[in-house]
Amino acid sequence: MDLYARIMDAVNCIKKIYPLVPQVGVVLGSGLGEFANSVAEQTAIGYADIPHFKNVSVTGHAGRMVLGKIDPVSVAVL
Repeated sequence: MDLYARIMDAVNCIKKIYPLVPQVGVVLGSGLGEFANSVAEQTAIGYADIPHFKNVSVTGHAGRMVLGKIDPVSVAVL
């Protein structure tokens, strides 16, 4: 399967769970996971549940994508 097909596979999986398209993506570093708790109306998807996402091996890493809103802005927090 080529890269584009794998990406679309992941996108379609996420859209089935959370159909709203995020306006902003936030990629957090280690130790910043608490930021995800500030997301309102959140839906969390484990990386293991998204096709072609890498498994997390860092101790203490939540290993999830959080989708929802911060104020009126829809976000994806990884």
